[in-house]
Amino acid sequence: MFPSHTGMLVVVMTVLLGVVVMLPTAHGARNIRTDGSGLGLIIEAGGDLTLTAATTRMDGKLGVGFAAQTAGSRLSVNGGMAIGASYIGSTEVTNGLIVEGNVGIGTASPTESLDVVGNLAVSGTVDGVDLAAMVAATAARHAATLMVGSGGSAAGAVVSGAPLGFPVKYTSVVLGAANYSPGTGVYTSPLAGIYHVCAGIVFVPMAANLSYELRVSDVALTGTRLRKLCNMGAANGNACSTCGLIKVTTAGETFVVNTLQNTGTSLTLDGDGTLGFFHVHYLHA
Repeated sequence: MFPSHTGMLVVVMTVLLGVVVMLPTAHGARNIRTDGSGLGLIIEAGGDLTLTAATTRMDGKLGVGFAAQTAGSRLSVNGGMAIGASYIGSTEVTNGLIVEGNVGIGTASPTESLDVVGNLAVSGTVDGVDLAAMVAATAARHAATLMVGSGGSAAGAVVSGAPLGFPVKYTSVVLGAANYSPGTGVYTSPLAGIYHVCAGIVFVPMAANLSYELRVSDVALTGTRLRKLCNMGAANGNACSTCGLIKVTTAGETFVVNTLQNTGTSLTLDGDGTLGFFHVHYLHA
């Protein structure tokens, strides 16, 4: 027999059942009970449990909103959870979690709303941005970038006769070796889209008052994409460069920097220093 006290909850500790809870008959339905299932305490639908002790210990698993026997984790909740003084009275989120303060993953002292120490894998979007696609696009742009130049090793190549065009073979590849052939001077575009292209060259003329064109040409289509008219006013050399946007319709289109001599008898690449440069930057699709 258990005592009956109106308005009071009687909790009797037993060795066999763990916790036995009796509600006085004045309270009606018994929502808090125990049985022989091995569960220490059962709170049925319609029952509430409030713990006010400074420390509450549980060595097993706690299931909220379903039979505790099926709980797979230390804390399993069928429904929504709220953490924080301002959130405990909020409308329950469906099978979700709302947190008032900072959340730390891999850290015991988070300083931001979400503080992660370690690697983060995201499948989907963040604030409407597809991070995986953005990373892939950034990698693709980096792979498409070309930065090449050349020194004295390419000097001495002479062009004679007018008019005559010849490819400039830059020998020093700084970035983008996978898409450029120093042996032919050809750049192969890995992506369709808009490219920003700059080319420059230094010549030592055999005679003064010599003019030529610096071009960026499409190898396969045999078309000139960029053209710059260059003039040499003296016999001590001349530097010329051209920049512009090139649209690549189909990945795999090839480009080469070349010159076309307009007047004079010959051109010689500068053997005293920098021959020039060829830079290609992929901008967007």
